[in-house]
Amino acid sequence: MNATFLRITGYTAEEVIGKTPSLSKSGNTPLEKYQELWQVITSGEEWRGELLNRKKNGELYWVSAAISPVKDASGKITHFLAIEEDITERKKIQEALRQRNEQITAELELAGEVQRGFLPEETPTVDGWEFSAVLKPLHETSGDFYDFRQLPNKNIGFLVADVMDKGVGAALFMALCWFIIRANAERHTNAPDKVLAAVNRRLLQEIKLKQFLTIFYGELNPASGDLVYCNAGHPPPLLVRGGDHQKVIELNRTGMPLGLFKNESWERGEVKLGVGDVLVLYTDGFSEAQNAQGAFFGDSRLQETLVKHSRLSAQAMCEAILADLQEFQGATPRADDFALMIIRRNA
Repeated sequence: MNATFLRITGYTAEEVIGKTPSLSKSGNTPLEKYQELWQVITSGEEWRGELLNRKKNGELYWVSAAISPVKDASGKITHFLAIEEDITERKKIQEALRQRNEQITAELELAGEVQRGFLPEETPTVDGWEFSAVLKPLHETSGDFYDFRQLPNKNIGFLVADVMDKGVGAALFMALCWFIIRANAERHTNAPDKVLAAVNRRLLQEIKLKQFLTIFYGELNPASGDLVYCNAGHPPPLLVRGGDHQKVIELNRTGMPLGLFKNESWERGEVKLGVGDVLVLYTDGFSEAQNAQGAFFGDSRLQETLVKHSRLSAQAMCEAILADLQEFQGATPRADDFALMIIRRNA
């Protein structure tokens, strides 16, 4: 008689000898499991698996079992040899981990819903202009974000930003940045340099950990097409000029990312958007997307894609660019969040 079996179950040898294996059945293991077990061992093969059994005192326990047929010289099965390991504690730990993972997943999904609530529900509706934007988080939450807002002077403030981290921490930092930027955008209209300076000061006061973000913030006058902007370490937005040649202009960086240095300043850039012009903003998760060969989508390919689709509406152009990116990546999984924004002047 197996001493380990007696120790685990609490039975004595006298109580077990002559009894069938059903002695320790708990009634919680599906019948199909036993049918599979019996089919395997009677065919002369070894069966391995996990069973939920019952001890003499009624307590349930899990075992990892290996049951092998033993044959005589003629090859006839005479009896079976079972080796069991009590894995009850392991199963308890696995169940606790499963429940914890479910809880974390639910919390992340909730955090993602809250974060998506920060994004504008609608794009601006302005005669002669089209706006479109999309955010593709890698996980439930994202460090990338965008925003549109009509300012007190009737101009349109807009931004695309990227927190230099991932996960819940980046999402929390993004939420803080969103509130601070909106407050200062209304306070410092037509002065993006002052907006970023004020946001930078506030972040350095509020955040003790090293955390920063790149951001392009612009203020558009829809009546004139005049755009004033600052680019704090962000990938340069691309302005596709209308007309036959469709020249592409980069709105380059005008200063450092936010949240790094005190007393930092940003130069203010200015440009006019004419009829037929398209402005495209994005985060680096877009241009740095890779395919199966390890090649990057890259800035040059992005510019070619923009020129190819620049005569489409803002929404159709956004969809076409995403389709081109998906075709480039194929089945290769994304490695980062990305945001894409398109502003088009039609009249």
